[in-house]
Parts: sequence; structure tokens; C-alpha cells
Amino acid sequence: MKKKYCRPELKQIHLMSKYSMLTDSKGLLNKDKLGLVKVRSTFRLGCGRALFYNIDFDALEGTRSSGSDIATGNNTSHDGGAIYDPIRRIILSVSGNYNNGRNLKVTRMTDDTHGETTLMPDVVTFGTHGQYPVYDGQQYVYFFQSEDDGNNSLGRVDLDTMTFERLPSLPTSSYREFCRGCCQNGNIYMLDRELNVREYNTTERSWRTLRCTMPRPGCMMTDPAEPNHIYCMCTDGRGLFRIDIAEESQTHIQDSPSNFSLGANGESLLARVSPTDFVIFCGLSAGWHAYSSERRRWVHLRNWRNVRNGSGHIVIIPEGPRIFYHVDDSERWDTVNLAA
Repeated sequence: MKKKYCRPELKQIHLMSKYSMLTDSKGLLNKDKLGLVKVRSTFRLGCGRALFYNIDFDALEGTRSSGSDIATGNNTSHDGGAIYDPIRRIILSVSGNYNNGRNLKVTRMTDDTHGETTLMPDVVTFGTHGQYPVYDGQQYVYFFQSEDDGNNSLGRVDLDTMTFERLPSLPTSSYREFCRGCCQNGNIYMLDRELNVREYNTTERSWRTLRCTMPRPGCMMTDPAEPNHIYCMCTDGRGLFRIDIAEESQTHIQDSPSNFSLGANGESLLARVSPTDFVIFCGLSAGWHAYSSERRRWVHLRNWRNVRNGSGHIVIIPEGPRIFYHVDDSERWDTVNLAA
């Protein structure tokens, strides 16, 4: 039987709205925490409201990166990954080459361009070198094991308490290194060693295998406006794929203009700009590029500083909106104002 997913309420959310209440089948925000969302909007990954970022694709080629005042915690970010939690205004990143990927860096934003960074090296109990964390859109960040003695453990960090919880391991296989999963409808999706799409049901705490296999490793991305779809940017020139969760099928959408290399810690990020269009920001071998699903066109972001030997860190915040990403060997995040 095919799974059915409720479609989100497609509404433009004003960025200065006082509160953004989440009303979906997976649960509500704790009302006691509503003050944390004051003067900023958020969205539930899956059913609920979808946030459309105010991005003019035709103006992206003119945007320029600059150094921010936010410290990275240390100047090496190989193989790490990062997420942004708009509820608590936290950037959580990982330095994959430090202690085999156990070094969490938590940046609490003090305003739209400043933050205070704290190192938390002993929270995650296994190494995550080469695996990026996944945010569930509400409370938890999921981590995937990647170290010499095993590559199938799963755990999560509670963003309220910063405590770690072990979860059921991936059965019968291991994770493919240098990949990123995503969260859709409250469930976690990840590629295994054979590049099969695996689903972890967070309610039932169980794994299943979808009848989808990617041609190469990749970064998986959530589409908040289409709860039945996730996307995967594959390496070695294989391009962008759409995965239909209910149909357990995959469709090749678009080639990439140059190579996307996860071995060099490339990164990609999907942001909805309207009910019919999303933009993907992607670090390619030829530099940063952006893709519009409506225009089916890539543009080269020539004024964005290139990552060197990888970064694996890129997040978008609604205010602005603004991109933050980390260039290896840099002690501070780079930032780009995307305001249309």
C-alpha cells in the first residue's frame, strides 16, 4: 500500500510575523517556547506551512560573499556538515577531521550577522567523519556513524538539552561515506553502502529500504512544499535526482554544469522561493552555482569565495535571507545577503 502524505499549506509567510504556529499531524511546537520564535518565521519539514525565501534568482549572479563576524570555533571543517535551527537560532556544525568527527560547534545567533560559538567535543559518542548531520525541523539533529570500526550507528542530539541518544542501527549494511541524508514527514532518509535509499521511521524506530538506488553518492535535500519528494545531488556529473517516496521511484531532473565531489566535501542546499520554484545552491568543482527548478537553469556565483579542499557547511537563515558557509582554513564563516 502506498503511503499518503498531507500536502503543506502553501502560503507566503511574512518574515516579520510575530509567531509562526505549526499545525501538522506530527505535532505542535511547545507553546512555552513561542517566545523563541518571535519576529522570525519557521517551517515544519513535511506537512504544515512552507517558508518561501525572498530570493530573486535573476539577481543571484550579482551577489557577493564576505567574511562574517561569526567564529567557526576552529579553522578546519573537513567532512563535517552543518544545520540551522530557526526556532532556537542555532547553527550546529561538525568538524569531521577533529576527533574523527565528534567536535560539535554550536553558534547561538545574537542578531542576523553575529553569534557566539561554543565547542562541545564530547556530545556525540561515535565518529561521524564524512557524514553530515540532519535536522528534523523541530527538536533533534541526527548523526550517522563513520569511523574505522563501524559505519551503521545512528543517534540524535536534543537541541534543548544538548544530550545525545543512541537509536537503532542501520541493519544489513552500512552508510555510504561522504553523503548527506535529509528529513521528510518526520522520517530520516540516507544512502547505504550500495546507494539504496533507506528510511528511518522516527515514530516506529525502524528502518526500511525504498526501491530506489542512486547512481552515485550524493547530498539529499528536503522539499518543504512537496512532502512526497526529496532530492539528491549526485557526484561525478550524474546531476540532480527527484525521489518519489510513495512511488519509491526516481527521476533524473538536471545535469550539473561541472563536477560535484563529495570526496572534496561539496555541499548543496534547497530553498523554496514559490509554490512552483525552488533554488539549489551547490558547491561544484567550478565554484558555487545556483539552480532554478522553474527555469531549469544554472547560474555561476562568481563572486562567492570558493571552498578549498572541502567545507561541507552551508546553511540559510530566513532573515535577509542570508547564506552562511565555511571555507576550509578560515576562522570565520563567509556570508551572502540574498535579499531580493
